[in-house]
Amino acid sequence: MVSIPAGSADIGEWKKARLFHAKGNPCYAVMQQEMSWEAFEIERHPFPGAGYDWPTDGLNLPKLEQLLAVMAPLGRRACSPTELLVASAGPENQRFPYHPRRYDASRCEADDQHPSGPIGSHPGCASPLDVRDFAVRASWAKRSPTPIEVALPKAPDAYLIVGMVSRRDTFYCPSNFGVHTHQPDEPEYLDDSVRFCATPGERGSREDAALVDLMDRCYTGTYQSLIDCN
Repeated sequence: MVSIPAGSADIGEWKKARLFHAKGNPCYAVMQQEMSWEAFEIERHPFPGAGYDWPTDGLNLPKLEQLLAVMAPLGRRACSPTELLVASAGPENQRFPYHPRRYDASRCEADDQHPSGPIGSHPGCASPLDVRDFAVRASWAKRSPTPIEVALPKAPDAYLIVGMVSRRDTFYCPSNFGVHTHQPDEPEYLDDSVRFCATPGERGSREDAALVDLMDRCYTGTYQSLIDCN
């Protein structure tokens, strides 16, 4: 995991014009605002980690909560939206993980639906804090008690999905600051992934070894395989 020290910074989209796609359709984003965070740890890569194939099943809210229940004894929890934004944009507030302002399709996996290689295949797809493989699939996040302003109608109380995917035509903005949500009765979406965070002191070598054991015994390319095996 990558250890991120406590801090504060102005993070989010700073240009209202960026809330629209080229054809004039609106997209949704976290707006620039002061954010503060406690020290945290975050997986360098999306779950299940570098070297594994991207999961072939999607996540919806009920399935996410089942997966979180599997991971909790292993010292892992859902990241907050602020934690994901800090990890992807950095305190520098980059619009894309790999560049302050410029989109570069060559830096990350180009097809979020049918990836060409395992997680971690694009070392250039790295944020200022060296957290990898943002900009491929967006990440589920559990809202913290500290609210953040989002340009998003009907945002639920508990969860948001933060970030961009490889495609550029989504209803959430194609940048680190893109944000969207799904209601509990919606289907699973392949481009909604998860990466786990940890609170310092709540994860150690025992939990890491238990996760390796779980993956060796149970993971067959889907989130569901871990839920069913546990």
